[in-house]
Amino acid sequence: MEPPAPKVDPTHGRCLITRQHGRSVQRCHIIRQSEPSDAIFRLELWWGMSFRSLDLSSTKNTILLRADLHWLFECGRFGLLPSKDIIDKVSDHVKSIRGRRCVSPILDIYSGAEVFDYILVPFQEMKHVAIPRLRLAQGTTPILSKNDVSGVDCYTYPFRDLGPLRSHILPHFAIYDLGSKILRIDSSEFYRTGYDLSQIRHIFREWVCDLEESLVGGKREVEPVSNKRKRRRAP
Repeated sequence: MEPPAPKVDPTHGRCLITRQHGRSVQRCHIIRQSEPSDAIFRLELWWGMSFRSLDLSSTKNTILLRADLHWLFECGRFGLLPSKDIIDKVSDHVKSIRGRRCVSPILDIYSGAEVFDYILVPFQEMKHVAIPRLRLAQGTTPILSKNDVSGVDCYTYPFRDLGPLRSHILPHFAIYDLGSKILRIDSSEFYRTGYDLSQIRHIFREWVCDLEESLVGGKREVEPVSNKRKRRRAP
């Protein structure tokens, strides 16, 4: 059975990349549900969230991909890069935490936006992969019937002309995933991608370090601004 589409999903239940739908389309988690609990705890601290409130099964952490692209994504063959202005906002949020006891919720930086643009960033293993994508009929968005499709375009590495991919997933999820993938590649491939990923790498490295190193007084028990409970005072 085809997985249901999230209410805010601009693809309307179709593969984010190919625009196909049907049994070949699968739900793909941006941050894996198997992520270690200590990593989740650090992300909750960095993102200004309450303890155990990060839900990786949320639609904000899932996209729909054709089965083969799902496998390639899970194997680290490609990632999704948010727009530069969004990356700058996330970077500023990271910098704002330095020297503070309270962490403001990262969701605040999006000002209520629910849909974001992404670019597919492929690694060397994608050099021999071709991606077909349904072409929209002129003036049509989204695809609701076969009449909205005017043909199929085929894209090859490095997929520069694939264009922006509009999705409901949260940018900081995509940044965390892409950051974990670029840390596994060698320096030569890092620059061969053709994208400036240094900011992504820096943000990811901050998120995976202990937050206590970034806060005043080395306090690890940090509450988000949204948490109304009073902090416990040291005896």
